[in-house]
Amino acid sequence: MEIDDEGADKPNEVQGDTISKSKTKSKAEAIAATNGNKVKKTKRRNKNKKRDKKQLRKHSNSSVVDDKDRRVTTTRRRYEDSTGRLKAVHEREIDGKKLRTTWSRQSKQDEGRHESICSSGSPEEFETLWQQTPFVEAQKKTVKGQLQSKSDV
Repeated sequence: MEIDDEGADKPNEVQGDTISKSKTKSKAEAIAATNGNKVKKTKRRNKNKKRDKKQLRKHSNSSVVDDKDRRVTTTRRRYEDSTGRLKAVHEREIDGKKLRTTWSRQSKQDEGRHESICSSGSPEEFETLWQQTPFVEAQKKTVKGQLQSKSDV
């Protein structure tokens, strides 16, 4: 019989190179126990452990072919980087032309800064093209519906 740390007796059964106990042992611990050695346990750090702050990761991706047979795609991501800065990325694409808008801020008091990069042409030209997509039409309907529901109240 072996006495554990709390002083309770626990029987050991040697089966091959494992020892069955009320607690599960690793293979290294079982081999060391059969040889009469002790294994130093180290605590593993959980890499997925949540921080004290709420981690923010949101992702949205939509794609549609419009009435002009153009593929229109939008992707939004909001996240907190390793330094704690809040960032957002909005990528839009129409037939191979891309516009990437990035926003980031240092702290909650910071307003943040915007940056737009267009793969071809200017961001203003892309915005004009974007106004003709189904995404803008759907957004207008949503905003109009929200305004009507607020006026009904």
